[in-house]
Amino acid sequence: MKRVFQIIFLFGIYSCNSKKEKELTQKEKQQSLYNIAEIELSNQKEKIALLSFIKKIQYDTLYLILKDYYAQTWNYSYKEDSVVINCSDVINSISKKYNFPKAKVANLIFNFKYEMQTKQDIIDEFQEKQQYEEEQYQEEYDPR
Repeated sequence: MKRVFQIIFLFGIYSCNSKKEKELTQKEKQQSLYNIAEIELSNQKEKIALLSFIKKIQYDTLYLILKDYYAQTWNYSYKEDSVVINCSDVINSISKKYNFPKAKVANLIFNFKYEMQTKQDIIDEFQEKQQYEEEQYQEEYDPR
């Protein structure tokens, strides 16, 4: 009987430790996505400042909204089907987090991503998408 309790106790400790490890890895993954988002936005400070002035919203708040958006949608950048499904959930979560209407959050993101693009931004985005599609094509049809 004592041995059974020891086994149950050890099993309980082991399962708790494995859950903590999984949680840490999930938190680490989330943190790395936020780091990627920060890198993505680091060159966009002027655009963020201009948009915050135009939309009469604090710079820090807009930055955090965009950072959340990029972090949450990073894995869906080129998967067209997933973007539509995920975008609604992301807008909802950001809207709740910052207590803004969904339409305003969507408008801010749309303005930043599409209306404040330079010619070079458009060219770079097209080239990245083209390269991604070529890689996908090669993976699918390459006879290696």
